[in-house]
Amino acid sequence: SNAASKVMEDVNSRGVSGSDHVEKTAESLAGIAGTVNRIKEMNDHITSAIQQQQQVADEINEDLMKISEAGEETAAGSQQTHSASEDLLRQVESLKDVVSAYKL
Repeated sequence: SNAASKVMEDVNSRGVSGSDHVEKTAESLAGIAGTVNRIKEMNDHITSAIQQQQQVADEINEDLMKISEAGEETAAGSQQTHSASEDLLRQVESLKDVVSAYKL
């Protein structure tokens, strides 16, 4: 009877110990799940920030293209103005020659 009692105490002790291990394991798994969720949330924030940065980079690139096009149009306009100025200068010289021919 004493041996049976000892066996029962041993079984009971092991059951309590096993139950403690299961409880601690469950707590650990809950902690791990919480950490995984926080990491997922951080990844979502990072993904969102990257998408926003990409959108801003695309807008900047588009603006730079517009600036480049405006620069090219300005250069073309300057060339036309230069050409028109040279033509006007030639006309002024021609007009001077005509006027000087009428001077007495």
